[in-house]
Amino acid sequence: MSEPEINTFRMRREESGRVTLEFGHRARPEDGLAPPDPAYSFVARHQIDLSPNAAWRLVHGLSDTLHRPLAAGPSLGAVVPAAAPSTQPAPMPSPRAPTPGTRLDLGASDSQRQRGSTPLNLPHSPMAEQGDWLRAAVRDMAPLHFHERSFRIAPGQLQSNRFLLSVNSRELPPDALERSWAICQHLGMPAALRPQVEAALAQAAHLHFGFEGETDQILCKLYVERAVSGLDAARAREQGEPALQYVAFKWDTSSGRHVVAHYHWHAGLSAAAIGERIAMQFEGADPALAAQANQVLGLAAQRLPADRLLYLEVTEDGQPRRSFDLNAYDANLSLRDFQGALFAMRDAFGIGPSRFQVLYDQVKGKRFGHLAGGIHRDGRPFFNVYFGGVRQA
Repeated sequence: MSEPEINTFRMRREESGRVTLEFGHRARPEDGLAPPDPAYSFVARHQIDLSPNAAWRLVHGLSDTLHRPLAAGPSLGAVVPAAAPSTQPAPMPSPRAPTPGTRLDLGASDSQRQRGSTPLNLPHSPMAEQGDWLRAAVRDMAPLHFHERSFRIAPGQLQSNRFLLSVNSRELPPDALERSWAICQHLGMPAALRPQVEAALAQAAHLHFGFEGETDQILCKLYVERAVSGLDAARAREQGEPALQYVAFKWDTSSGRHVVAHYHWHAGLSAAAIGERIAMQFEGADPALAAQANQVLGLAAQRLPADRLLYLEVTEDGQPRRSFDLNAYDANLSLRDFQGALFAMRDAFGIGPSRFQVLYDQVKGKRFGHLAGGIHRDGRPFFNVYFGGVRQA
């Protein structure tokens, strides 16, 4: 079989800011790699990893070589020279430098652009600016922290512009409480939450900053994690009462709408008992959703004893939400290991196979972290899949 001609490419911007450029071809019947959907037919053959500046220089180099100037516009500018990263977060959302998500016009015809160009994952937008600002602010406060991604799947919805930045107690600076409040205030946390936030921060063992960016809404979150002592955990097991582990403040950055959530740890449950409680969170919804969640639980339980499966349940003040969070990082499994359950979730929520496949192919090799799910505050079922947690330095 002859080696196919390289005739297409795709790009994506990684969470680290680097750009992955893949070259390949459209799938052919003789490849034996028929895609799950005709709309998704890219077969990668070669890959290049580039820094943002190198990617931008590549674009300009192609423009010069082909004698096709870049279209003028406010989102395009001169090549940004490499520079040492700032140790301070920007006073306003991120710099105006061109991003890998900028759409380019290299002078091709409309038909050529339709055949030969691929839109990138994260176009330049205020949403991206706020996410970048939050990353910089947390990095400035605690250079050593934990970065985790997630995607949300619900009826007709697939949301992937989500991340969580976690700082443990050893890495928190002496002024962490003041700086955390300043970060939240900059991102629009309502002032009315301040007394509750300060009370929670006074008991903080770890802090987690969350971000969810969608086309019409940006949600920011502050999770304050309490230290649950061995005595507290033992008492919870004996009395059958959960222990409060997280208080979470969640707000819409534009409207100021907000909720306060409480995450309770149910210690000492068997895998079967966890499965029963998961089913309770989906009461009134399609029973298949609980079965999908329990498929994830079953695979994790094959790798870990039940006492190492961290199971929490979530409620929100004044909201109908009821959900769970099952942490199985210690099982050391990848998202690929849960493909059957993930595809079943996709189908249950009416997500197109090709749409889901584009995301799945980018993350399937990442380490599985935890699964959240149940009935959201809007009354609809959902799953959140967390993965790829890595320590940043």
